[in-house]
Amino acid sequence: MQRKSLYQYGVFALPLSFVGLPLYLYIPDLYATQFGLSLTTIGLLLLAIRFIDALQDPIIGTLTATLPNNKSKLRNTLLCSVAVLIIGMFLLLEPMANISVALWFAVSMVICTTAFSVLSILYQSVGAIWKKDYFERTTITTAREAFGLLGVMLAAILPSVLMQYYPAKQAFEIFFFVFTALIVFASCIWLAWLGKTKFEDSGSQYSFSFFSILKSAQTRPFFVVWFASQLASAIPVILVIFFIRDRLQLENLTGLFLLTYFFSGIVGMLIWQKAQAKFSKQQLWQAAMALAVASFLWAFFLGAGDAIGFTLVCVFSGIALGGELAIPPSILADKISGAKASADSTKFFAISTFLSKFALALASGLVLPLLASNGYSPVTKNSDSALLALAFFYALLPCIIKASAFLYLTRLKLEDKNYDNRNKN
Repeated sequence: MQRKSLYQYGVFALPLSFVGLPLYLYIPDLYATQFGLSLTTIGLLLLAIRFIDALQDPIIGTLTATLPNNKSKLRNTLLCSVAVLIIGMFLLLEPMANISVALWFAVSMVICTTAFSVLSILYQSVGAIWKKDYFERTTITTAREAFGLLGVMLAAILPSVLMQYYPAKQAFEIFFFVFTALIVFASCIWLAWLGKTKFEDSGSQYSFSFFSILKSAQTRPFFVVWFASQLASAIPVILVIFFIRDRLQLENLTGLFLLTYFFSGIVGMLIWQKAQAKFSKQQLWQAAMALAVASFLWAFFLGAGDAIGFTLVCVFSGIALGGELAIPPSILADKISGAKASADSTKFFAISTFLSKFALALASGLVLPLLASNGYSPVTKNSDSALLALAFFYALLPCIIKASAFLYLTRLKLEDKNYDNRNKN
């Protein structure tokens, strides 16, 4: 596989991840601190928005199933989705004074998440049918997720830097213009790659429905573990800003912590990719989950001023993140190939994004109200018991969920056939 082609494919993940972080991390905090929405209202709205967002993914997967085989329609759909995402982000950052802030937040988020879903599903499904080789699939997912983490790192640093010089709202307006430039630039590169790339035969011997995929003994266990792992990962994503600011009292180091975490994720991807020469993908996924649990258990015991301790948490959980980003999509691509279902790749990845978003919706809708009911508020001084609750929901609860997923994964055999024949592709 030519490295240039790999980079041209992977670069589109950068602006997608760049905009994904503020959508799910910074924007809710912005609406809580700048626009006056209560934490409970935001939590319930996010639950509804992400539930709608998750439910529409199977529909998107069905409607776009033929697009990877039709480059002209695929290109037009991508361009339209990019335009809608840009418009949605602009609306999200510019609420009108005479319209309910809650309503504006909800509608703008739905516009953004819908366009984001279309782009993500198509982008991942094209990558899944690009190559058939066992190792090359992991190389493709690693490149994509590495560019994605670069985008996340940039998105993590930029708001912190901008807010040192500008008010929060103005900082995010500058952020929006940077995002627009990035996604237009990346779209040009990616579409040029698309035009000259030949995909492997995408003919399918079967017609797969979402229910058949979820019911299949070959795919259901994978998606069960995937959902539980995503739920465990979604909770800290929602709470990390609150944890750093109020539990650790190190708000000025937020950007540095996030940078350390995502940079460690990129390093971790290289480690996990090298390790697949000696271990199966399932074994590597298990190791990544175990490392994530071990690192987050430590985070529960951290308190005010523990900068070094939390930096180490970011390093080791970031390395674990690298494995959990690169390995499961590669296993899913193996399953698509094994089922001779490359023409249905958008359906498989629609299910994976559906479960990821449903996990995020569940985390938002349950954890934020529960945290508020324990006395925590992001805009007031919190009691010791409220901060203990924050630490429990941020660190301990995700460990319990991910440890359960890990134990279930150890009982499965997800890829024996692929692993035994990996050098025969």
